[in-house]
Amino acid sequence: MPLTQPVIRPELGITVKKILTALPQTGSTTLFNVTGTVKIIQVFALVTTAMGATATNLRFRATPTGGTAANMCANAATANDAVGVMYGITGTVATAMQKATEVLVAQASPQFIRAGIIDITSDANNTGALDVWITYVPLSGNAAVTTA
Repeated sequence: MPLTQPVIRPELGITVKKILTALPQTGSTTLFNVTGTVKIIQVFALVTTAMGATATNLRFRATPTGGTAANMCANAATANDAVGVMYGITGTVATAMQKATEVLVAQASPQFIRAGIIDITSDANNTGALDVWITYVPLSGNAAVTTA
């Protein structure tokens, strides 16, 4: 019998997309709100407007409600990155955000995040825009990730 309904496998994750029309200017921009506890299995971004020439480092960060911001990866230099460059995290907090133009390796290690926010930080004022996707598995009954 042909498959007529989608097969839903929550262990493979739920993906949410945020369109970031401008980079944060020497600061941070909230990308996602987290409810409950989730396992992050992929954070991926695609440059949709070329990055300017200003030396700029970007990184993703999680801040639990009532807690302190924690890096999800180390900084990556993004000056002059062209449309189509991909960014992703490895899951290892001390490792810089990965960049690729052809093939980006998937996140190797999951990260566990409790309720709060996920943002992107910039250490300079620069132009550029990104589409950002996050794939997560809900771990608590009310867990979800939504765009900010």
